[in-house]
Amino acid sequence: MNKQTIALFIGLCFLLVGCWDMREIEHMYYANTIGLDYKDHHYIVYTQIVNFATIAKQEEVGGGDVNTESWVGQGQGDTLIDAVNNLYKRSQRRIYWGHLNTIVLSPAILQHGIDDLIDFLTRYREFRYTLWMFATNNSIKEVLTTPAIFEKSPVYSQLGEPTDMYNQSSYIKPIQLHEFISTKNEPAKTLYLPILSVASHSWRDQSKKYPALEVNGSYFFTKYYDIRLMNRDQLKGLRWLTEQTNRTNIDIYKHQKPVASLVMRKPNHSIRYFIKNGKPYFNITIKTRGTVEELNQSISREKLKKTVQEYIRMDVYHTYALSLKEKVDSYNLLYDIYKDNPKKWRSVTRKSPFPLSNASLKRVRVNVILDNAGKKRLEEGGD
Repeated sequence: MNKQTIALFIGLCFLLVGCWDMREIEHMYYANTIGLDYKDHHYIVYTQIVNFATIAKQEEVGGGDVNTESWVGQGQGDTLIDAVNNLYKRSQRRIYWGHLNTIVLSPAILQHGIDDLIDFLTRYREFRYTLWMFATNNSIKEVLTTPAIFEKSPVYSQLGEPTDMYNQSSYIKPIQLHEFISTKNEPAKTLYLPILSVASHSWRDQSKKYPALEVNGSYFFTKYYDIRLMNRDQLKGLRWLTEQTNRTNIDIYKHQKPVASLVMRKPNHSIRYFIKNGKPYFNITIKTRGTVEELNQSISREKLKKTVQEYIRMDVYHTYALSLKEKVDSYNLLYDIYKDNPKKWRSVTRKSPFPLSNASLKRVRVNVILDNAGKKRLEEGGD
């Protein structure tokens, strides 16, 4: 056979294989999110199934004319694998896990232990290490059945791509499975897991109101203490010491009246430590740029700059003080010692696995640069 005949034959083979694969694809269920719970000594697995055919049709028509509801299946068993096999019994088609995007965990399964959970998630070949991970205090069924806005698929919700929301409003960074595992294996690092909740009546159309998903806190894990929960307001200082923070807002008040709203971008921070009498002490420096989005009262540029710097300092001390009460190193201050000198870290934590105190955070310095926005009013402001 000549080269053209061989190329034609190979192309025909690929075409036939492709057609066979398409037929198989249409006859499978695609898991988008898996929810895991533990109740009455049994594991419970919830699986959210999405229809990719309707997603394609929805993009063609450009809106909500196509029904994109997701379906949620449930199985239970003595082990996680038993629960999945129990789910298979009631599935009408093969469930394909290769497109799994998100894991949602209940407090009960977190308290039961995460080692079996990680073994389950990393052993099965179709599960990837890039899965997004969340906890929830709501019913997992409620989270998985919360509709996306515009009746779109859950693929377009916060379950599907949390970084879209985080890049616009950075507060609590979403975490992926590989980050979760690597952090868990670090002796001095604090492990955390964002908490998803269902906010009622967040959106509406002409006929009814719709709930929506939001991140409203985080669970923290340590090797020495139980799981700790901190809500969104308690963690407002964490964004200033998170490298991935892209865009976050500050509202300035005076006598309980709004003065200005600013958007701060990509803060940089550095942590310096020293050991004195066997105790660790830390100095933190934060640098960030901001844009004035709204100005409600006349104020000078310098005054506004100092006020913003003080707000950021207060945020950092606020979260640090509340973290101490929970015995959580939310800023991973001790990890900085461990990275620099493991022997020093071991000496500091020998007497107490949690050696931090109110005196440990010695100084927080903040340097803010205000970009051009409302420039004239800022320069002419008097206060």
